[in-house]
Amino acid sequence: MDLPVDNISQLISQTATLCCDKDSLELAPDPESVVNASHLFLVGKLVTDKVVNIQAIKAVMSRAWFLKQGVSTSCLAPNTFLFGFSNCNDRNGALNTGPWSISGFYLVLKVWPPSLVLDEIIFTLSSFWVQVHGLPPNRRSHDNLLKIGAIIGKLIVSDSSTFGPLMWRKFVRFKVEFNI
Repeated sequence: MDLPVDNISQLISQTATLCCDKDSLELAPDPESVVNASHLFLVGKLVTDKVVNIQAIKAVMSRAWFLKQGVSTSCLAPNTFLFGFSNCNDRNGALNTGPWSISGFYLVLKVWPPSLVLDEIIFTLSSFWVQVHGLPPNRRSHDNLLKIGAIIGKLIVSDSSTFGPLMWRKFVRFKVEFNI
């Protein structure tokens, strides 16, 4: 590969097929450096082609999340952000009380598994709470909720008050994950 390069096109064509698949390494994770802090972070991606300013993200989310302590926000890629929380309760509250909208665009929040790189996180799947009205009390079984949830996506969890003494309310509620 000691050829002189006259232009960018030539460089691209010369390097297009380069790879290093001969020598692979088995790398051991460092449990102390990543796992201890990973429970305090969320990664979020805005569903839009328009690039949204990080200052808008910070302003909206710090007010919407009602945090006991602040949140640090950094931009990882266009419309992809890392949110760092001071405690697990704030992080879990932000994750579980959505959905969140910024400037009219949906923010997909995910836990960042320490074994994945950013490009491996799937932002096309998201979960929402769904209410089903008009379902008779004798049809409010977990199996029936699985059937209803399967029409929309994958049932994640059903509201525990759907069963038991509060089962006489007007609707049942469950969380489903589906492809947005």
